[in-house]
Amino acid sequence: MTKEFDDAMNRMAQNVEKRIVKACNKLYGSIKKDDSFENYLDGLTKAELDNIRRNIGLKGVSQFSKKKLILVLAEELPVQVEQLLLMCGNGELKLIKQLVKNNGRLTIAEEHEYEIDILRKKGLCFSGTFEDGSTEVFIPIELLDPILQVLDSLAFNKQIKTINEILQVVNGIIFYYGILTIDELYDYVVKILGKEIDYNVFVKIIENDDVYESEFVFTGLYVHHLNMNIPEEILMEHYSRGDLPYYPLTLKQALEAGKSEYEEINRHDLRLMAFLDSHYELSKIEALDEIKILKDMIRNLCPPGELLEYFQQFFEIPTQDELQMILDMIIGIYNNTRQWVLKGHTSTEIRGNHPLVPQEQPEAIKVGRNDTCPCGSGKKYKKCCGR
Repeated sequence: MTKEFDDAMNRMAQNVEKRIVKACNKLYGSIKKDDSFENYLDGLTKAELDNIRRNIGLKGVSQFSKKKLILVLAEELPVQVEQLLLMCGNGELKLIKQLVKNNGRLTIAEEHEYEIDILRKKGLCFSGTFEDGSTEVFIPIELLDPILQVLDSLAFNKQIKTINEILQVVNGIIFYYGILTIDELYDYVVKILGKEIDYNVFVKIIENDDVYESEFVFTGLYVHHLNMNIPEEILMEHYSRGDLPYYPLTLKQALEAGKSEYEEINRHDLRLMAFLDSHYELSKIEALDEIKILKDMIRNLCPPGELLEYFQQFFEIPTQDELQMILDMIIGIYNNTRQWVLKGHTSTEIRGNHPLVPQEQPEAIKVGRNDTCPCGSGKKYKKCCGR
């Protein structure tokens, strides 16, 4: 059994190493300086070229050979760069702007490899090792001016702003509700933003979740939170609670919850954080990390007993009284955490039959990255417990 396990682990390690080598060859493989646009496109696979032509909506060429498709794309890409740039995340756009500012060429930096790979697969830039040994990422001359014109366009920048707003609202909605079908999500986004959005454009934005800075996953049928472990089960729970309306979000709440690394911290969370600090000497950051883990477990349908078991795995509890104290605090967190299975409500709200109306200032403390930290330090959240 041990030999079989070791063999399986070795095969896994070898496969990972092969993928890393393959990825490096794509980014750092030999390439000629000032070569033709067609030759740079020839460095992409047929599947990658097909993906580019789908992204720009090129029809009637799906049966073309690779060579013939390259000729078509070399002609079409310079006039279709706006469509491709709209499907870039903020990191990719930032790199594109740096490239344009530097006449389309930069030395490859390790921290940009992810963005380079995405831009390369879109045909917007290429990379490799030249004859002199230098490694560069560059924009072909045929695309440099068209890209510059798009980046300077007010209409383009307005569209990017709209995309980012939609994504932030989607992140916020999914933080509260956990999972929705694509049609349900579209209806809520339109309702919360208070304006019409082209449905096809919306779906294209959601489909591009692996590039945009999103906190969700799109399966093709529904959209769920990145940290959701049992999406189908929670979706069925939504349907079984047909008489329970979703927690009514305001635009302000959705935008706040849509911020990166957002968590809703309330007084019950702060009580356990203070306990972890005083009894186990955890830093504010470490205590907050534990709270986030507990709240993710709650949202994934773990009952208080399992939360206590998790706690006991990492913290020694010397007395029965202290065990009961910790359990009471965990139950407080459990009852006041917004749960996906309850459509964004807390157990306390459901049991108390609270009026389901939008709350501009809900009882829970909303912690944004630039807000004052709720721990009382007086510092911004991102400089204190949110680091």
